[in-house]
Amino acid sequence: MAFPFRGKFAVVRKCVEKGTGHEYAAKFMRKRRKGQDCRTEIIHEIAVLELATASPRVVTLHQVYEMASEMVLVLEFAAGGEIFNQCVSEREDEAFSQEDVKRLMRQILEGVSFLHQNNIVHLDLKPQNILLTSSSPVGDIKIVDFGLSRRVSSHHELREIMGTPEFVAPEILNYEPISTATDMWSIGVLAYVMLTGFSPFLGEDKQETFLNISQLNLKAPPTPTPSWAVGGPGASTDPTEGVQQTQDRGQGSLDGSSFDWMPLQEQAWSKQKSTGRACVRVLARPGYANC
Repeated sequence: MAFPFRGKFAVVRKCVEKGTGHEYAAKFMRKRRKGQDCRTEIIHEIAVLELATASPRVVTLHQVYEMASEMVLVLEFAAGGEIFNQCVSEREDEAFSQEDVKRLMRQILEGVSFLHQNNIVHLDLKPQNILLTSSSPVGDIKIVDFGLSRRVSSHHELREIMGTPEFVAPEILNYEPISTATDMWSIGVLAYVMLTGFSPFLGEDKQETFLNISQLNLKAPPTPTPSWAVGGPGASTDPTEGVQQTQDRGQGSLDGSSFDWMPLQEQAWSKQKSTGRACVRVLARPGYANC
Protein backbone atom coordinates (compact mmCIF):
# COMPACT_ATOMS: atom_id res chain seq x y z
CA MET A 1 0.00 0.00 0.00
CA ALA A 2 1.48 3.34 -1.05
CA PHE A 3 1.07 6.22 1.40
CA PRO A 4 -0.88 8.35 1.52
CA PHE A 5 -3.61 5.96 0.39
CA ARG A 6 -6.70 7.80 -0.82
CA GLY A 7 -10.03 6.01 -0.72
CA LYS A 8 -13.47 7.31 -1.62
CA PHE A 9 -14.16 8.92 1.75
CA ALA A 10 -10.90 8.55 3.67
CA VAL A 11 -7.15 9.05 3.44
CA VAL A 12 -4.71 6.71 5.19
CA ARG A 13 -1.30 8.09 6.11
CA LYS A 14 1.67 6.43 7.73
CA CYS A 15 2.59 8.10 11.01
CA VAL A 16 5.19 7.67 13.76
CA GLU A 17 4.66 8.13 17.49
CA LYS A 18 7.36 10.59 18.55
CA GLY A 19 7.88 9.18 22.02
CA THR A 20 8.35 5.57 21.00
CA GLY A 21 9.12 5.58 17.28
CA HIS A 22 6.28 3.09 16.70
CA GLU A 23 4.68 3.20 13.26
CA TYR A 24 0.91 3.44 12.81
CA ALA A 25 -1.60 3.98 10.02
CA ALA A 26 -3.75 7.08 10.52
CA LYS A 27 -7.12 6.94 8.78
CA PHE A 28 -8.56 10.43 8.20
CA MET A 29 -12.33 10.26 7.69
CA ARG A 30 -14.54 13.17 6.67
CA LYS A 31 -17.57 13.62 8.93
CA ARG A 32 -19.66 14.98 6.07
CA ARG A 33 -19.82 13.20 2.74
CA LYS A 34 -21.89 14.38 -0.17
CA GLY A 35 -23.65 16.80 2.14
CA GLN A 36 -24.63 14.07 4.61
CA ASP A 37 -23.58 13.83 8.26
CA CYS A 38 -21.62 10.56 8.53
CA ARG A 39 -20.35 10.84 12.08
CA THR A 40 -22.68 8.05 13.24
CA GLU A 41 -21.22 5.69 10.61
CA ILE A 42 -17.70 6.48 11.77
CA ILE A 43 -18.70 5.86 15.39
CA HIS A 44 -20.07 2.47 14.29
CA GLU A 45 -16.74 1.57 12.65
CA ILE A 46 -14.92 2.58 15.83
CA ALA A 47 -17.28 0.44 17.93
CA VAL A 48 -16.65 -2.61 15.73
CA LEU A 49 -12.88 -2.11 15.96
CA GLU A 50 -13.09 -1.78 19.76
CA LEU A 51 -15.19 -4.95 19.91
CA ALA A 52 -12.68 -6.80 17.76
CA THR A 53 -9.68 -5.89 19.91
CA ALA A 54 -9.73 -9.46 21.25
CA SER A 55 -9.14 -10.91 17.76
CA PRO A 56 -5.55 -10.97 16.44
CA ARG A 57 -6.95 -11.21 12.91
CA VAL A 58 -8.54 -7.76 12.96
CA VAL A 59 -6.45 -4.60 12.78
CA THR A 60 -6.00 -2.99 16.20
CA LEU A 61 -7.39 0.46 16.95
CA HIS A 62 -4.95 2.44 19.11
CA GLN A 63 -6.45 5.92 19.35
CA VAL A 64 -9.21 8.16 17.99
CA TYR A 65 -9.03 11.92 17.46
CA GLU A 66 -11.92 14.17 16.49
CA MET A 67 -11.50 17.49 14.73
CA ALA A 68 -13.97 19.97 13.27
CA SER A 69 -14.42 18.23 9.91
CA GLU A 70 -12.62 14.92 10.36
CA MET A 71 -12.12 11.99 12.69
CA VAL A 72 -8.76 10.22 12.75
CA LEU A 73 -8.44 6.54 13.57
CA VAL A 74 -4.90 5.58 14.57
CA LEU A 75 -4.55 1.94 13.58
CA GLU A 76 -2.00 -0.82 13.78
CA PHE A 77 0.46 -0.55 10.88
CA ALA A 78 0.51 -3.65 8.62
CA ALA A 79 3.86 -3.39 6.86
CA GLY A 80 3.08 -6.07 4.27
CA GLY A 81 0.26 -4.09 2.65
CA GLU A 82 -2.73 -5.54 0.81
CA ILE A 83 -2.78 -9.19 -0.28
CA PHE A 84 -4.01 -7.83 -3.62
CA ASN A 85 -0.39 -7.30 -4.63
CA GLN A 86 0.45 -11.01 -4.31
CA CYS A 87 -2.85 -12.05 -5.91
CA VAL A 88 -2.10 -10.23 -9.17
CA SER A 89 1.67 -10.76 -9.27
CA GLU A 90 2.91 -12.48 -12.43
CA ARG A 91 6.17 -13.46 -10.76
CA GLU A 92 6.02 -16.91 -9.20
CA ASP A 93 8.38 -15.90 -6.40
CA GLU A 94 6.00 -13.07 -5.41
CA ALA A 95 2.67 -14.86 -5.82
CA PHE A 96 1.17 -16.88 -2.98
CA SER A 97 2.07 -20.54 -2.73
CA GLN A 98 -0.63 -23.09 -1.98
CA GLU A 99 0.62 -23.33 1.61
CA ASP A 100 0.42 -19.54 1.93
CA VAL A 101 -3.20 -19.55 0.76
CA LYS A 102 -4.15 -22.37 3.12
CA ARG A 103 -2.64 -20.58 6.12
CA LEU A 104 -4.00 -17.16 5.23
CA MET A 105 -7.49 -18.46 4.47
CA ARG A 106 -7.52 -20.15 7.87
CA GLN A 107 -6.63 -16.83 9.48
CA ILE A 108 -9.26 -14.95 7.47
CA LEU A 109 -11.85 -17.46 8.64
CA GLU A 110 -10.72 -17.07 12.24
CA GLY A 111 -11.21 -13.32 12.00
CA VAL A 112 -14.57 -13.53 10.28
CA SER A 113 -15.65 -16.20 12.77
CA PHE A 114 -14.98 -13.77 15.61
CA LEU A 115 -17.05 -11.09 13.89
CA HIS A 116 -19.94 -13.46 13.20
CA GLN A 117 -19.94 -14.74 16.78
CA ASN A 118 -20.47 -11.12 17.79
CA ASN A 119 -23.26 -10.64 15.20
CA ILE A 120 -21.14 -8.47 12.90
CA VAL A 121 -20.97 -8.98 9.14
CA HIS A 122 -18.14 -7.27 7.25
CA LEU A 123 -19.85 -7.05 3.82
CA ASP A 124 -16.75 -5.85 1.97
CA LEU A 125 -14.28 -8.72 2.16
CA LYS A 126 -11.85 -8.40 -0.75
CA PRO A 127 -8.06 -8.48 -1.31
CA GLN A 128 -7.75 -4.73 -0.71
CA ASN A 129 -9.24 -5.13 2.78
CA ILE A 130 -6.94 -7.95 3.87
CA LEU A 131 -3.51 -6.71 4.93
CA LEU A 132 -0.31 -8.56 5.84
CA THR A 133 1.96 -7.87 8.80
CA SER A 134 4.90 -8.46 6.44
CA SER A 135 5.30 -9.32 2.77
CA SER A 136 8.56 -11.29 2.81
CA PRO A 137 8.27 -13.69 4.41
CA VAL A 138 4.49 -13.67 4.13
CA GLY A 139 3.17 -12.57 7.50
CA ASP A 140 -0.22 -12.85 9.18
CA ILE A 141 -3.45 -11.24 8.01
CA LYS A 142 -5.25 -8.23 9.40
CA ILE A 143 -8.84 -7.55 8.32
CA VAL A 144 -9.51 -3.83 7.82
CA ASP A 145 -12.17 -1.32 6.72
CA PHE A 146 -15.43 -1.83 8.59
CA GLY A 147 -17.20 1.08 6.95
CA LEU A 148 -19.85 -1.19 5.42
CA SER A 149 -20.10 -3.61 8.33
CA ARG A 150 -23.47 -4.15 9.96
CA ARG A 151 -24.95 -5.83 13.01
CA VAL A 152 -27.25 -8.71 12.19
CA SER A 153 -30.09 -10.06 14.31
CA SER A 154 -32.50 -12.94 14.05
CA HIS A 155 -35.24 -10.50 15.03
CA HIS A 156 -34.63 -7.97 12.27
CA GLU A 157 -34.08 -8.46 8.55
CA LEU A 158 -31.27 -6.43 6.98
CA ARG A 159 -31.56 -5.56 3.29
CA GLU A 160 -29.13 -3.16 1.61
CA ILE A 161 -27.40 -2.72 -1.72
CA MET A 162 -23.72 -2.39 -0.86
CA GLY A 163 -20.27 -3.86 -1.37
CA THR A 164 -17.70 -4.19 -4.15
CA PRO A 165 -19.33 -5.51 -7.37
CA GLU A 166 -16.96 -8.46 -7.95
CA PHE A 167 -17.43 -9.78 -4.41
CA VAL A 168 -21.08 -9.14 -3.57
CA ALA A 169 -23.38 -12.08 -2.91
CA PRO A 170 -26.53 -12.79 -4.96
CA GLU A 171 -28.85 -11.90 -2.06
CA ILE A 172 -27.51 -8.34 -2.05
CA LEU A 173 -28.25 -7.95 -5.75
CA ASN A 174 -31.69 -9.49 -5.24
CA TYR A 175 -32.37 -7.25 -2.22
CA GLU A 176 -32.87 -10.29 -0.03
CA PRO A 177 -31.97 -10.57 3.69
CA ILE A 178 -28.28 -10.26 4.52
CA SER A 179 -26.75 -12.73 6.97
CA THR A 180 -23.38 -14.17 7.97
CA ALA A 181 -23.67 -16.32 4.84
CA THR A 182 -23.25 -13.14 2.78
CA ASP A 183 -19.64 -12.89 3.96
CA MET A 184 -19.18 -16.57 3.07
CA TRP A 185 -19.81 -15.82 -0.60
CA SER A 186 -17.14 -13.13 -0.57
CA ILE A 187 -14.69 -15.47 1.15
CA GLY A 188 -15.24 -18.07 -1.57
CA VAL A 189 -14.53 -15.50 -4.29
CA LEU A 190 -11.52 -14.27 -2.31
CA ALA A 191 -10.08 -17.79 -2.15
CA TYR A 192 -10.52 -18.14 -5.91
CA VAL A 193 -8.67 -14.86 -6.50
CA MET A 194 -5.84 -15.81 -4.13
CA LEU A 195 -5.29 -19.10 -5.95
CA THR A 196 -5.66 -17.93 -9.52
CA GLY A 197 -5.10 -14.17 -9.57
CA PHE A 198 -8.37 -13.96 -11.50
CA SER A 199 -11.74 -12.51 -10.49
CA PRO A 200 -14.33 -15.18 -11.40
CA PHE A 201 -17.36 -12.94 -11.98
CA LEU A 202 -15.74 -9.77 -13.31
CA GLY A 203 -17.45 -8.49 -16.47
CA GLU A 204 -16.77 -5.66 -18.88
CA ASP A 205 -18.87 -3.36 -16.70
CA LYS A 206 -20.79 -3.41 -13.43
CA GLN A 207 -23.98 -4.65 -15.06
CA GLU A 208 -22.26 -7.65 -16.64
CA THR A 209 -20.54 -8.44 -13.34
CA PHE A 210 -23.86 -8.42 -11.51
CA LEU A 211 -25.41 -10.62 -14.21
CA ASN A 212 -22.55 -13.13 -13.89
CA ILE A 213 -23.11 -13.32 -10.14
CA SER A 214 -26.89 -13.66 -10.40
CA GLN A 215 -26.63 -16.38 -13.05
CA LEU A 216 -23.55 -18.05 -11.50
CA ASN A 217 -21.53 -17.50 -14.66
CA LEU A 218 -18.16 -18.48 -13.26
CA LYS A 219 -15.43 -17.59 -15.74
CA ALA A 220 -12.21 -19.54 -16.11
CA PRO A 221 -8.90 -17.64 -15.96
CA PRO A 222 -7.82 -16.49 -19.44
CA THR A 223 -4.24 -17.73 -18.99
CA PRO A 224 -2.68 -20.81 -17.37
CA THR A 225 -2.48 -20.56 -13.60
CA PRO A 226 -0.12 -22.34 -11.19
CA SER A 227 -0.45 -26.09 -11.59
CA TRP A 228 -1.02 -26.57 -7.86
CA ALA A 229 -4.19 -24.48 -8.05
CA VAL A 230 -6.03 -26.96 -10.26
CA GLY A 231 -8.77 -29.01 -8.68
CA GLY A 232 -7.83 -32.64 -8.12
CA PRO A 233 -9.91 -35.70 -7.18
CA GLY A 234 -13.26 -34.67 -5.78
CA ALA A 235 -13.25 -31.28 -7.44
CA SER A 236 -16.46 -30.52 -9.27
CA THR A 237 -16.49 -30.12 -13.04
CA ASP A 238 -19.69 -28.08 -12.76
CA PRO A 239 -18.72 -24.42 -12.42
CA THR A 240 -21.96 -23.48 -10.70
CA GLU A 241 -21.48 -26.01 -7.92
CA GLY A 242 -18.64 -24.03 -6.45
CA VAL A 243 -20.68 -20.93 -5.75
CA GLN A 244 -23.99 -21.90 -4.28
CA GLN A 245 -26.93 -19.71 -3.42
CA THR A 246 -27.30 -18.20 0.02
CA GLN A 247 -29.47 -20.89 1.53
CA ASP A 248 -26.76 -23.46 0.81
CA ARG A 249 -23.95 -21.51 2.43
CA GLY A 250 -25.29 -22.04 5.93
CA GLN A 251 -26.04 -19.50 8.62
CA GLY A 252 -23.78 -20.64 11.44
CA SER A 253 -20.52 -19.13 12.61
CA LEU A 254 -17.20 -20.23 11.17
CA ASP A 255 -14.39 -22.10 12.80
CA GLY A 256 -11.07 -21.73 11.03
CA SER A 257 -9.57 -24.54 13.09
CA SER A 258 -11.71 -27.06 11.19
CA PHE A 259 -10.71 -25.76 7.77
CA ASP A 260 -11.06 -28.65 5.34
CA TRP A 261 -8.85 -27.97 2.33
CA MET A 262 -9.96 -29.90 -0.72
CA PRO A 263 -7.23 -32.13 -2.19
CA LEU A 264 -5.40 -30.42 -5.03
CA GLN A 265 -3.23 -32.13 -7.62
CA GLU A 266 -0.87 -30.89 -10.27
CA GLN A 267 -2.79 -31.00 -13.54
CA ALA A 268 -2.48 -28.85 -16.62
CA TRP A 269 -5.04 -26.05 -16.91
CA SER A 270 -5.93 -27.12 -20.44
CA LYS A 271 -7.01 -30.53 -19.16
CA GLN A 272 -9.15 -29.33 -16.27
CA LYS A 273 -11.21 -26.13 -16.14
CA SER A 274 -11.81 -26.16 -12.40
CA THR A 275 -8.90 -24.01 -11.29
CA GLY A 276 -9.67 -22.42 -7.94
CA ARG A 277 -13.18 -23.89 -7.93
CA ALA A 278 -12.21 -26.52 -5.40
CA CYS A 279 -11.45 -23.92 -2.76
CA VAL A 280 -14.61 -21.97 -3.58
CA ARG A 281 -16.70 -25.09 -3.22
CA VAL A 282 -15.17 -26.16 0.08
CA LEU A 283 -15.89 -22.70 1.49
CA ALA A 284 -19.43 -22.46 0.14
CA ARG A 285 -20.72 -25.98 0.61
CA PRO A 286 -23.66 -26.53 2.99
CA GLY A 287 -21.87 -28.01 6.00
CA TYR A 288 -18.89 -25.71 6.07
CA ALA A 289 -20.44 -22.62 7.62
CA ASN A 290 -21.81 -24.77 10.43
CA CYS A 291 -18.63 -26.72 11.19
